[in-house]
Amino acid sequence: MGIWNLKKVALAIHELGITDTREGENLAGWIWEEIMVLPISAEIDLSNSQEEKIVEIIYRLSTGEPIQYIAGHAWFYGIKLKVTPDVLIPRPETEELVAWILEDLKNTGHDKIRILDIGTGSGCIAIAL
Repeated sequence: MGIWNLKKVALAIHELGITDTREGENLAGWIWEEIMVLPISAEIDLSNSQEEKIVEIIYRLSTGEPIQYIAGHAWFYGIKLKVTPDVLIPRPETEELVAWILEDLKNTGHDKIRILDIGTGSGCIAIAL
């Protein structure tokens, strides 16, 4: 076992060559805070099952599986959305699209919109709007 913290998770990701240092730190943050639900500053002696879970997550990352699928959720426009491999992961560029639509509505004075969202994956655009 041993003492684990956010830096140790990031180091494990980096040592496996999964990604560069900055992205590795972001992935470590997802693992530590979003999946393990541990405070960012925590430095703890993990149980065997917790350590096995982190090792499994890092292994899954090394196979190319996106962190959002591992976590089971993705953040979009401040909203936590459930995602699975059957759903495309919402992209930051799509958040820009939502922001443009909302700005356009504001500028035109419209305060109500009607949205029909059929078969669009996570439904992130309609939910955010």
